[in-house]
Amino acid sequence: MNGWLRLYRKTLDHAVWSLTDGQRIVWFTCLMLANHKGQDWFDGLSRVFIPPGSFITSQDHLAKIAKVGRQTIRSAFVRLESIGSISTRHPTRRYTE
Repeated sequence: MNGWLRLYRKTLDHAVWSLTDGQRIVWFTCLMLANHKGQDWFDGLSRVFIPPGSFITSQDHLAKIAKVGRQTIRSAFVRLESIGSISTRHPTRRYTE
């Protein structure tokens, strides 16, 4: 991967800083994985467009990249969705968008 992302100091005032360390790692990992421009992806059955700011992954893959357990991924997703930092869709049982 290459490129960069911008993180503002006012992020310190955001609810994400009240998360556990593992959950914050998941949040940062999601930021790093998000597409900066849209792209097509083939899921084995059909072509899927992934818009900017989105990415497709599995919990296992995200746990491996973030170097945390799946339970941390699950709890992070619940907390991050509740504070409005992420939204998830499960179009199939094979991946999470």
